[in-house]
Amino acid sequence: MKREKIYSILKKKKRICLFDRTYTDQEGIETISEQYLGDGCAAYLLENLPIFNEETICGLVGADRTEVSCEELDIPDKIADIVNKEMYNLDAVQIEHTGDIFDFAVFTNSQCGICVLADTKYIAPLLNEENDGNYYLYKDVIAFCDGFKKKAFISILAPSYAALHKEAELVEMVHNLFNKLRESNDMP
Repeated sequence: MKREKIYSILKKKKRICLFDRTYTDQEGIETISEQYLGDGCAAYLLENLPIFNEETICGLVGADRTEVSCEELDIPDKIADIVNKEMYNLDAVQIEHTGDIFDFAVFTNSQCGICVLADTKYIAPLLNEENDGNYYLYKDVIAFCDGFKKKAFISILAPSYAALHKEAELVEMVHNLFNKLRESNDMP
């Protein structure tokens, strides 16, 4: 993952969320086992780094604490489902990043007839030449997994499949219009 791209997103949005994955040991002591960094629309695994809190995370991101909102939160339930279980134990469907249309990253699974959209800025930190991971759709979240490690969670753009279908139709109509304009030489 490209951490600098993640930090840039957070600084522009002026919001930093630190999501803690905790466990309770046999003595009842709660400990943070993993942390994810995000803005509420996406969360990325912090690997090979110390444990952060609201005060220290701004230093990692390079943000001025007085200019950004910082929160330390528990992982939301729908993401905890993904983190705590293997993808094959959930109703998760593997999807493919098939391309981008404008600012939308398009993910599909043609066998299941699924097409979902996400904001390209949240996908950008995951794209590199070493990217051997897989994307899964679970409820309204795209999970990026590298082997058994869940590295990122990204909200899809439409909260309901009906709204999503409407957005996809609109994107397709605009895309077709641009293609027609190009073919008629009215557009470069």
